[in-house]
Amino acid sequence: MPTIISGDGTITGLTSTGISAAQTVSASSITTGTLPSARLPAGSVLQVVQSTVNIQIGTSSRSMVTTGLSASITPSSASNKILVVLNTNCDTGNSNAMCGVTIYRGGTNLATALGTTNFSPNYAGSSRIITAININYLDSPATTSSVTYTPYFNNPTGSTSSTVYFNSVGIEGAITTLTLMEIAA
Repeated sequence: MPTIISGDGTITGLTSTGISAAQTVSASSITTGTLPSARLPAGSVLQVVQSTVNIQIGTSSRSMVTTGLSASITPSSASNKILVVLNTNCDTGNSNAMCGVTIYRGGTNLATALGTTNFSPNYAGSSRIITAININYLDSPATTSSVTYTPYFNNPTGSTSSTVYFNSVGIEGAITTLTLMEIAA
């Protein structure tokens, strides 16, 4: 039987092994409804979650300090990955200071998988700096339970006389965004 595509988008004459009758598929059934995520190709974005903050947080601690910003996502498959995207800024407060930023999944610092404690330590040198921080990290949480990601920051020099700032209001209208995307495996 020939396959026929009519002007209204109706397709007739499709057959498959084990199906004896011709199948009819209308254009509306192709363009509406929900495609199961199991049918999407690897690399497809399955869901997106975003959190924002617009307040400045400061510390002089060498230890990691939470920013209070977090986002949670529940992967649909344990083999899927989570793309974590953080866009913020860090202010060294004054010269000869550092500002380090990392991301935790639960209680795990994701930067340690790369052999460091910060994704982006920034050193001020001879003058204060306020710099953009953009972190993109593809995580493999290997779970279908909810996972929470939280940015942390510190002053790696541990100088109590120097306070560093996450999402510094020194940049007019500063807003930090934390975006999580589930990526099909």
